[in-house]
Amino acid sequence: MVKAGVIESILEILHDAPDFLCIALAEMLRILTNNASIAKGPSAAKVVQPLFSLLSKADMGPEGQYSTLQYSTEFFLEVPVAVLVQLLRSGTESTVVGALNALLVLETDDSTSAEAMAESGAVEALLDLLRSHQCEETAARLIEALLNNVRIREAKAAKNAIAPLSMYLLDPQTQSQQGRLLAALALGDLFQNEALARCTDAVAACRALVNLLEDQPTEEMKVVAICALQNLVMYSRANKRAVAESGGVQVLLDLISSSNPDTSVQAAMFVKLLFNNHTIQEYATSETVRVITASIEKDIWASGSANEEYLKALNALLSNFPRLRVTEPATLCIPHLVTSLKTGSEATQEAALDSLYLLRQAWTACPAEVFKAQSVAAAEAIPLLQYLIQSGPPRFQEKAELLLQCLPGTLTVTIKRGNNLRQSVGNASAFCKLTLGNNPPSTQLNTQIVSTGATPEWDEAFAWAFDSPPKGQAPYILQKQQQIWKEIIW
Repeated sequence: MVKAGVIESILEILHDAPDFLCIALAEMLRILTNNASIAKGPSAAKVVQPLFSLLSKADMGPEGQYSTLQYSTEFFLEVPVAVLVQLLRSGTESTVVGALNALLVLETDDSTSAEAMAESGAVEALLDLLRSHQCEETAARLIEALLNNVRIREAKAAKNAIAPLSMYLLDPQTQSQQGRLLAALALGDLFQNEALARCTDAVAACRALVNLLEDQPTEEMKVVAICALQNLVMYSRANKRAVAESGGVQVLLDLISSSNPDTSVQAAMFVKLLFNNHTIQEYATSETVRVITASIEKDIWASGSANEEYLKALNALLSNFPRLRVTEPATLCIPHLVTSLKTGSEATQEAALDSLYLLRQAWTACPAEVFKAQSVAAAEAIPLLQYLIQSGPPRFQEKAELLLQCLPGTLTVTIKRGNNLRQSVGNASAFCKLTLGNNPPSTQLNTQIVSTGATPEWDEAFAWAFDSPPKGQAPYILQKQQQIWKEIIW
């Protein structure tokens, strides 16, 4: 047949033939060139260009395009973008797969082709594939790649993709885990655009993403969903309420307690965004503080210092909801804040100092027992605060000084000995009496009595406890009767 010129005869009538005949002729060419010896012959080379022209015919339907493409899978990479997008609606799985793969290759090799795909209706066609659960993973991969393009996110098709992607995540028939991951990632891409994050369909996306987090997803899927939700709540109070009313706060607390550090830290970052104003103040509870405190403690035990994101989440709660400063979990967090001052990075130290400073602001009005418990716990930070004042970054100094002035402590005076003691009468024993400023006699302290000598030694320490540092007071050392002290070492 080939030797008789059948290929040349087909090519002569191919371009002008009606659609039904083109299908048959293309199928005939495919069968002929499927033979290895024929495919290598000169006649087969003549087939390529006419078939490309056939694909671009305006009246060529999906069946004809499909038959033409069967000539070679490499044809897909040479087909115009508009034709490939049209093939996504062919209904034939092998054609759809070929078109999807070709579009993915084109998008990877040439990012500018993404806009041409979107203009040809690729986003809508891909959403239809997801709705029908056809080639889900590949379709989701391509739509995520398209929506990751800034120019496409500004187009109308991007806004129209929010609701279908949300429904895909909520659809119980959606079984592809990779498809769900890519759909969530696509939503995260969309909500990098502030206008899209504020649109009405975004509320449904919040519910879909919270539902995804509740549905035992993989760790990677958790992080992707959390990041998408972060983009949503960053710009919209309505989205914050949608997340909270969908059970998102409890889901987040569970994720903060996760054994996976990446997931836990991302959840803490989300808490910081969720509670950076009073939109959902009824959801800000002591339980939230308790969970974050537990995560700080676990992080310190595991690595010696706490991740700054936990501390920043705690700061958001303590800053915007003063009632949480006097809760038991806030008090229990103080030792971990002190440890973070000691062992953390500069960012961690700053966050810990901010938390302690916020707690200090409640001490003037909180119950006495809360003030005492918190101030005593925070007093362990006194040496660290003194160090920060002397050697820390300048922005630390003011808060460290103000905090230091509120902390209880102990003043210790050690009497070592008297040098060159001269007694005016007899050989009486000597002792020292210490008085701190104008304090009442009950605060006066005496050393032991020792036998007189040129240099009596006591080596005794005396301590005064204070709820706050004493101001304008100094220890006075008094002589006994007629004894004269030339020098006291203390």
